[in-house]
Amino acid sequence: NQGRPGSNISCTMNEPKRTKATPNPPRSFLVPVKSVGQVVDGTVTPSLYHRGGMWFSAMVSGDAHFNIVSLDTLHTVFTVSVGDDLGKVTAIASKDDLTVVFVDTGYVFCYERAELVWSVQSNLNECKKIFLFEDFLIAVSFESGTLEILNLKEGKLINKLTIDNKISAVIHPNTYLNKLLFGLANGELELWNVKTGELIHRFQGTSASAVTAMAQSPDADIVAVGRADHSVTVMSIKETTKVLGQFKCTAAPTAIAFRFDSPTEDVQMMTGDEAGELIVWSIKGKARPICRVLDAHRGPIAFADLLSGQPIIVSFGRDDNAVKEWIVESEGREVRLLRSREGPCRPITALSFNKSNHDECELVCLSEQDDSIVSLSLGLDTKIHRSRVHI
Repeated sequence: NQGRPGSNISCTMNEPKRTKATPNPPRSFLVPVKSVGQVVDGTVTPSLYHRGGMWFSAMVSGDAHFNIVSLDTLHTVFTVSVGDDLGKVTAIASKDDLTVVFVDTGYVFCYERAELVWSVQSNLNECKKIFLFEDFLIAVSFESGTLEILNLKEGKLINKLTIDNKISAVIHPNTYLNKLLFGLANGELELWNVKTGELIHRFQGTSASAVTAMAQSPDADIVAVGRADHSVTVMSIKETTKVLGQFKCTAAPTAIAFRFDSPTEDVQMMTGDEAGELIVWSIKGKARPICRVLDAHRGPIAFADLLSGQPIIVSFGRDDNAVKEWIVESEGREVRLLRSREGPCRPITALSFNKSNHDECELVCLSEQDDSIVSLSLGLDTKIHRSRVHI
């Protein structure tokens, strides 16, 4: 201490602060490099859409995630997490850069690519299907027969509609403005104007079996209706009593689509069913199957559709964790696998790295529950090999 003369004030020389040296923050031992694959929820119907000359699919993985996948390569463009605490995603629909999802806690979320635009609390307890129109969306509850119509820009409720019967399938027929065609559990069909809430017509079913799938043909007034009794009926929704043909599938049809690019005058239809079989039908003149793909999926086909203007079928399995693309050749008489992404459909019990004959690193996944070994290339995302073993 050193004070000034004649003063009682003292001052203390400040010593430099000594700080304890801290080591550099430890580096993570394990750092994510890439996602090898996703577990797709086959119970949620995926959404196909066209943007910028390319086809994409929005599909649900896990409980609270969705992926946008390029159908040109089957590569994942991006993945969005809705939030595990918000519930399980039960319905999804996409258009352009917008994706709308419904979760089982009643929330509706709208994303522009990966960014959340808005979210609202719905009054629906359950939702199986979402339709996106020009300026509004429709959320459909199959169990209660209730529809909510929301403004697509901000999610405000526009209207609410209730159908008296249990819904089992629904489509929007092209050129039918603001109309939805509902397939019911009692086998009947109902055509509604959802904007005005008006029932346009009720079609009596050819059987009392529940409607399981529907599709519109190249003729906008003709639709195909699949039912739980394995039947498919081609009928007019303009002439209410006109039935054009009936078919019988191996099992209940779960997906129906028409070819819009048929190289001949023949009208061709594709069906996928509960047995995992894909069938191409000729429905002009004498209706007959012209090609069958047995065991296209291991278990039921959850969804299948033809890309507009292309001879390509996109199919999703309900239980086998697989998405596949098939090309239709030889005027529909041959269907071969074009590309696929698939993984173990049961929990993985063992993992191992392996070097292939071409010096590519592969991840070998063993699942004891379904007796399968899946080899995933870590370099080429679409290179996959699956084999069955007896354990």
